[in-house]
Amino acid sequence: KALQEVSRVLVPGGRFGYVEHVTASEGTFLERQQLLLDPAQQFLAHNCHLHRSTDTLVRESVGVSGLFGRMETAERFIIWQMWPIAQQAAAVVIK
Repeated sequence: KALQEVSRVLVPGGRFGYVEHVTASEGTFLERQQLLLDPAQQFLAHNCHLHRSTDTLVRESVGVSGLFGRMETAERFIIWQMWPIAQQAAAVVIK
C-alpha cells in the first residue's frame, strides 16, 4: 500500500530512494536472531518488524506491476553496530 502511494505521488521520471533495515539473508545466524526477537520488537517499537523483506517488495514493484518503471541502483549491506537491525538495503527506483 505504501509503495502504491509513493508511485501515485511521483511524477513520471520521478525518483524514490530509501534506506531500510530488512530481513537478513536466509539461514544466517542474524536471521535466526531477528526471528526470535521480532515479537518483542513489534511490541516495543510500535509494530516495527525486524524480519521484513522491504527490498524484495520494492524490486517486485518494478516493471510488471507498473508502480515503477526501473530500478536505478540497489544494494544490501550489514552494519553490525546496528544489531539486530544490522541488515540494511538501499535502492532508487524511477517511475
